Amino acid sequence: MDFCTAHFGKKLESVTIEDIKEYFLDERIETDQIEFKSIHSTGNINDKFVTIQKTVCALLNSSGGLIIWGAPTGSKPEGKNEKIFKGELTFFENILEKDYTVSKISDAIIPLPNNIRVAILSISNNSIVLIEVDRSEYSPHQTLNTYLYAN
Repeated sequence: MDFCTAHFGKKLESVTIEDIKEYFLDERIETDQIEFKSIHSTGNINDKFVTIQKTVCALLNSSGGLIIWGAPTGSKPEGKNEKIFKGELTFFENILEKDYTVSKISDAIIPLPNNIRVAILSISNNSIVLIEVDRSEYSPHQTLNTYLYAN
């Protein structure tokens, strides 16, 4: 399934930062097929990738989905069960290389997944990452010796 088309009306390679900014003008919540990950300026890049590896693994073992890495920071309004994502995007303060990003994610997942597509969207010296994951025909996959599934 083409998750970017379902959410943005266009293929992964055609989505722009402006599309993502416009998407988050409205309140958004995560589902079992779309995950929002914000980028914090503090912390180790390897630790940030671990979170993404776990999410990709869970989507591979479930029905697939889309990860927007650079989404606004989520907040949990009083009386609500889920986080709301709305507002300014969070960015890597550099431009990630696509090959590095793909290998950093897939090399940590066993068996090696082959149905992950990545787009690096950049503006000035900042970037966000879109990761589209199809349901795997070879599941279950694991990362860090753990099998994960999307809720």
